[in-house]
Amino acid sequence: LLVSSTLGRDVKAVRRLGLRRKVDAGVHRPQRATTDRLSRANLFSAAVLGLLLLASLVVPLLSSYAPNALVGLPLQAPSWAHPFGTDELGRDVFVRTFAAARVDYAVALAGVSVPAVIGTIVGVLATLGGSWPEGILMRVTDAVIAFPYVVLILALALAFGVSQTFWIVPAGVPALLLSIWLVGWALYARLARANTLVVRGQDFIVAARLLGYS
Repeated sequence: LLVSSTLGRDVKAVRRLGLRRKVDAGVHRPQRATTDRLSRANLFSAAVLGLLLLASLVVPLLSSYAPNALVGLPLQAPSWAHPFGTDELGRDVFVRTFAAARVDYAVALAGVSVPAVIGTIVGVLATLGGSWPEGILMRVTDAVIAFPYVVLILALALAFGVSQTFWIVPAGVPALLLSIWLVGWALYARLARANTLVVRGQDFIVAARLLGYS
């Protein structure tokens, strides 16, 4: 009787474990499917961006038309010679599109990387510098974030002058980049400060302080 009751309990436990595994599998299956769909979407987006970047580098080099060259009559319809047609001045729109894409990629890269570096440095210094530096830096950050992002960038770009050029950079781009750099760092500073506070409270940091390493 004791053996049979023990076996019965073992069988019930195995059945319950199998049921739980089925339930867990049913719960995690939609999450895995969602993750797979997101992965495929990310790969597709990366492939499209990569093709556009490759085309922006190759098309202006292989084309027989310069971006600003007058190659035909104004406002021509798309054709084999001009796949996107011509603009109001007779310039090839296809070549100009991919030539402008190079500037767009450069502006996007510089407009994100520079504010990220500046904001990270400001956020870390605000957290580790003490109460007074933290108060001053975070109040300046709050003041920048309080203004509408796009409106502040447009106002600064107009103040700097959209006709200004620098080296080989087209007109308007220096003012736009400088405006983005002066405004975009604030959000990164807030995020960097929050993450620094989280890391600062971790156990290994507390242990290092107790041991006199910091």
